[in-house]
Amino acid sequence: MVRVDEGVQPGLLRAGGARAQVADAIMANGALTHYDRPRIAQLCEKAGLYLRALQHYSDLPDIKRVIVNTHAIDPQQLVEFFGSLSAEWALECLRVRARARARRLRGPQGQLRRSVPRAASSCGSKSKS
Repeated sequence: MVRVDEGVQPGLLRAGGARAQVADAIMANGALTHYDRPRIAQLCEKAGLYLRALQHYSDLPDIKRVIVNTHAIDPQQLVEFFGSLSAEWALECLRVRARARARRLRGPQGQLRRSVPRAASSCGSKSKS
């Protein structure tokens, strides 16, 4: 096991891209044992390594902020992560995900609600011709 000092660990993730993938592989192997978990979680989040960020955060507000990025997480890994949470936290995170998904589907001005009836009426008028 490797102990990573404060000066080295952020460099693994700060640059992103290939370095972030290397950092992800190192964490996947469990090679790091002593490091600043909250700092690494922040850097993982910034690098787009959302599952790693979730695995390192321990506060619900941080987890709720990251959980909306589930589009970038393998579904099986997401299920395993939810299994590691308490039932209360898992339900709260599911609520946050559902609200975020609803906002994405609606769009900034509720465009889905207005466009669906228009699309349905235009399809109906075309089929009558």
